[in-house]
Amino acid sequence: MVFFTMFMYNQLTMGLYRKKTDMTGKMIVITGGNAGIGLETARGLVERGATVVMGCRSRERGNVAVVDIKLTTGEQNIKFLPLDLLSLESVREFAKEIGNHVDKIDILINNAGMADGRKDRNFARSKDNIEVVTQTNHLSHFLLTNLLKNLLAAAGNARVINVSSAANKMGKVELDNINYEKSECADTYPNSKLMNIMFSKELTARWKNIGVTSYSLHPGFVRTNIFDTVNPSLKACIIFFGFILGKNNLQGAQTSLYLSCEPDIEHLAGEFFRDCKVESSWLNKQALDKDVCAGLWKRSEQLVGTMN
Repeated sequence: MVFFTMFMYNQLTMGLYRKKTDMTGKMIVITGGNAGIGLETARGLVERGATVVMGCRSRERGNVAVVDIKLTTGEQNIKFLPLDLLSLESVREFAKEIGNHVDKIDILINNAGMADGRKDRNFARSKDNIEVVTQTNHLSHFLLTNLLKNLLAAAGNARVINVSSAANKMGKVELDNINYEKSECADTYPNSKLMNIMFSKELTARWKNIGVTSYSLHPGFVRTNIFDTVNPSLKACIIFFGFILGKNNLQGAQTSLYLSCEPDIEHLAGEFFRDCKVESSWLNKQALDKDVCAGLWKRSEQLVGTMN
């Protein structure tokens, strides 16, 4: 009875974006749009008339997602391009290919992510010598966003949406240890989710004058494949409570859709959202430190190398 009550309360109180805002003419780029929250976000945007380019690592899954969206929406304005966030070279190639296809980007949704990059409990690094969760969740998106800066500015009023997590509350950013050069850390996921929020705040501060604003969000406790890499016992626990307190992928996409489609929210730029509204109680206080946000931007530039 207790679990049923918790389930019903969760279902009745979660934020849903019910507006069918016309997004015709909007060009949207989303990472990780082939599955989970990203797939439902892409589907919802295509349904509203937007043109969507999704980037993901698997060509097979990307092409399957494109077919799925076309069949379920009856629209054809969806395209897949390969993107491996664990390769900075791939990020640069993706950004270059985007530039060959579009002359503006109205919305960039940095959606893709991973929860645990350790193998057999060993600290894992990419071929770029970057801790894999930090690279996937923050640094590759940081690089991609900077590479697409001119296309975002060309839209005149563009948005960058970073999918973060309530886990940011447990994170801590140490500017001299962003890539865990000094010491390894088991909290790479919450740290990276805190970086997402700090990135949004700093981006807004730096780019608002060229018509680009940014927003971060917690999608909810979503039953998604992001937890596939965690150990089996923890995954089983997540699945159990996910059905009681969590959301399905469509429900988890609602705040991303809100931030993409809701007009006139520029005065809320830099804010952290949950259930289609500003959420301050789940925000790490470090995200309010402007010096650390600026320092994270500079360290991120150093770690990803040239922006050209």
